[in-house]
Amino acid sequence: MTLPQSNLDIVRALTPAMEELEGTVSMDVRISGPLRSPKWEGTLVANAPRATFEKTPMGIKDMNARVSFSGKHIVLEDISAILAGGQLRAGGSVNVTDITNPLLDLHLDAQQALIVRDDTMTARADGHLTIKGSLTKAEVAGQVEVVRGRVFKEIEFLPLSLPNQLPPPPPAVTARTTPSLPPPLDQWTLNVNIITRDPVRLLGNVFNGGATGALHLGGTGAKPELVGEVSFEGARVRLPNSNLSIKRGKLFFTKELPFEPLLEVQGDALVGNYDVTVYADGSALKPKIRFTSSPPLSEPEIAMLLATGSVAGSESTADSAANQAAILLLSKAYRSLFKKTVPRRYDEEPPRLTFKFSPLSTGTTQPGVTANYEITPNVQASGTVTERGTFRAMLYYMVRLR
Repeated sequence: MTLPQSNLDIVRALTPAMEELEGTVSMDVRISGPLRSPKWEGTLVANAPRATFEKTPMGIKDMNARVSFSGKHIVLEDISAILAGGQLRAGGSVNVTDITNPLLDLHLDAQQALIVRDDTMTARADGHLTIKGSLTKAEVAGQVEVVRGRVFKEIEFLPLSLPNQLPPPPPAVTARTTPSLPPPLDQWTLNVNIITRDPVRLLGNVFNGGATGALHLGGTGAKPELVGEVSFEGARVRLPNSNLSIKRGKLFFTKELPFEPLLEVQGDALVGNYDVTVYADGSALKPKIRFTSSPPLSEPEIAMLLATGSVAGSESTADSAANQAAILLLSKAYRSLFKKTVPRRYDEEPPRLTFKFSPLSTGTTQPGVTANYEITPNVQASGTVTERGTFRAMLYYMVRLR
């Protein structure tokens, strides 16, 4: 059975989901022996410089396949392709002595392979996986290293839309059902280590930092198990009037709830003369959040302190909240009118210099701009310029009593 070098247009015609396919295929195969147990000898070669699919925005380039047939064995000499700039390469053999349950001995290697890319996340991976065993009972083993991971998330504190333009409320967060593979893959066993070679960067206008993890994917295709933990590194939450540094943050994956991780986070913030600590634990889908402070405040007062920079009962509470709301509203209006988005950030250290703009006057202060510079955790320099041109500078040394 011989097929001279031919165009692959017929494959595109038989595959509606394929938009474009360029390439050629050739085959020279000889079949001998009885029909119930034939022997194959020969080769099949295919090359496709370019291919695109309707629902897949990622282009596929330089696809090459060379398959040889020898008796009861099919040998994948070279199967390779470049997918969105990353390279995939497969090889191995298939023993078809039992055509209904062939024996597999395959391997897959990836370099900078794109595994996810959308508006909120992008990640690539290097990896080496093997598939060994029969079609009905094989094992997938190896290691996957996540590289160049990015997670983007922007949060608007104030909406600037008409009521009929507001998006619908988000659906209630519930635990997802455990994913499973269809037969015969549901009987395959999994033994794959998943690690982060470099931190996955968390980028946004509110949450910034990095995440590293070491996970193990086990179980079977019908019931996969994800076990391990993910740690946050240098994570920071930017609130309207304060910065919350994540001192300890972890996600724990367990066999009992492999795809509903447990959260354990502690964040610290210095707001005025208050040391605030935020704890979050429990299910990551529905965590429990607790606040403590020194000097002590109630949890509602701490929440107001983090949001406005003032506590209930202080003279500046209402004005501080109004000033912050005005700044957020102007920022939102600017981005909406001029189509400007918040720049994605990944700072290694929290900023030492902060500014506070007060467009409204209070009983004791005038509208102006205040700059604070943190020299050390205990020493801060502050300077204020009012609308009348007066200037005041102060040096603070903070002593915290517990």
